[in-house]
Amino acid sequence: MVGVVKSNRCGTCRRRKVKCDEAKPVCGPCRKRNRVCEAPATKIKFAEAKGLQGGFSHRPTSSGASAGGSTSPDQVAVLRIKTMGDGSSYQTWRFNASSAVANGSTATSSSDASPPRYTPSLSASDMLQLVLLDTFNHSVVGLRVSSIAQFVCEIPRRLGQSFALDDAVKCLLHCHKTMCRGDGPSPTGPGPRSYVRALHSLQVALNDKEECLSDNTLCAVAILGQVEMLGGGACDTHGMNWIRHAGGAARLIEARGPIAAKDSFAKVLLRSQRGNCFTSSVMRGQECFLDSPDWRNYSFLDDPAPDEEVAIEDMMRPMMALPALLKLVRSPDKDQRQRRLILERAEELLASLKGTADFVSVQSRATKVQSCDNNPLYPVVYDFPARRVAYLCTHLWAFSLVLNNIIIDMLPESRPDSEKDARKSHCAQLCRQLCMSYEYCEQFLPLGSMYMATPFVVACHVAPPQEKQWIVRRLGKIGEHMPFMKEHWNPMGIEIMSRYFHGKSASMVQDGADHDGYAKSWAENTRVVEKDGITDETSLSPDTQATCSSSLDWS
Repeated sequence: MVGVVKSNRCGTCRRRKVKCDEAKPVCGPCRKRNRVCEAPATKIKFAEAKGLQGGFSHRPTSSGASAGGSTSPDQVAVLRIKTMGDGSSYQTWRFNASSAVANGSTATSSSDASPPRYTPSLSASDMLQLVLLDTFNHSVVGLRVSSIAQFVCEIPRRLGQSFALDDAVKCLLHCHKTMCRGDGPSPTGPGPRSYVRALHSLQVALNDKEECLSDNTLCAVAILGQVEMLGGGACDTHGMNWIRHAGGAARLIEARGPIAAKDSFAKVLLRSQRGNCFTSSVMRGQECFLDSPDWRNYSFLDDPAPDEEVAIEDMMRPMMALPALLKLVRSPDKDQRQRRLILERAEELLASLKGTADFVSVQSRATKVQSCDNNPLYPVVYDFPARRVAYLCTHLWAFSLVLNNIIIDMLPESRPDSEKDARKSHCAQLCRQLCMSYEYCEQFLPLGSMYMATPFVVACHVAPPQEKQWIVRRLGKIGEHMPFMKEHWNPMGIEIMSRYFHGKSASMVQDGADHDGYAKSWAENTRVVEKDGITDETSLSPDTQATCSSSLDWS
């Protein structure tokens, strides 16, 4: 029939007049160019619908038609598909209920006004969107996938554009389903197969010259890092894969540069990955690339932004300079000039936090309330107006704790002892404030409470024995949903991690041909910590053990 489409090319390739491999759900040319793959044109042609073009047209017989056979068709058509800059797409549909023309009538019959009896079938990406959106409304706040990070809420609109992103989301959803059921990871179940498929799709994307630096690829790397933390990746007994993904995300961001992050999604994605960039630099003993002039001048926020987000930005900029300072702290045989340089730099960074500290003390609206656990160690705890405010406060206190501890170590003998004592007292107060912030994060367990992990690890290095034991137990509760973190979240593992953040680690992660640099660094630091007398069981006096056992709920 003249005018009937004979090929199955997608609508995008047909409009661009290029060849199409007709792959589903996204054809090769559209995937390679990161375009929206429109549905193929219909092979059915209705003579009455000459003015309509689209994927389908439904024409039910009107019950009110005359005996002469006159009908009043309901017509549905996709008129236009518009792709936005953030990756989302909008479709314009026409629902046209024609008026009955039989016997000269101008009234619309009841069947004409009814909705079409046929709805378009959902594609694989549509189904994936629905499943992901359903996890955002879980009855348990801490089991909502959207609580992992801010950028997760922007993912549904981007599904169907990248195989790497789609497969990574499928892997994350499988982990979520396993967590909700309470099942552990299985090396023979569908999880490992889904993970291998996601890694393969990511490798294909990284080998593509255009897709390797796209927002979707970076998002896939970030999601797979979360999958590793949730135990949905390879059955790695060392539990180091999540750290490797963090390093991979940092290198990808560095390769992209600040010029690649222009839209809102790219900015919120970068904000969520700065912690990975920071941790990767600390563990490698290198300066963080986010402290370079190009990144310092980059705006991570869209205007206007909430006050707490602005305060977080004011804190994060000097925080990215901490890895360079820790590199100086780790240098052996420091002379007086080097110690004075470290002291001045630490005091300068601490002074740059004054504006953020003023915001926290005056405008954060963190209030002291009675503990629901009736905890004698911390009978009064902090209640925050929002989780982002809690993130701001806890990370500010942890950052200040590291800087004050460095200043204490670098103070010359000419300074009065009262100054050192005052800073030690302030460090103890900061540790206590961090412990008082834990009860608020319990409502977001397990997925939304990870923001407390790094502040607790930092505090563990300087906390007194009783508080250290309390922190270790609470970190264990935060990491209960991470099957392969038991090796790292025991007293010895937490001590190793805290030494990284305080510039006292014996061995850093070395880049090079050896892909197992993380495990080697961890093993070397384990030997040093064991020599210092720290084991998997934190040593406490019998009186302290009795106090902890009787007064605290360790469940």
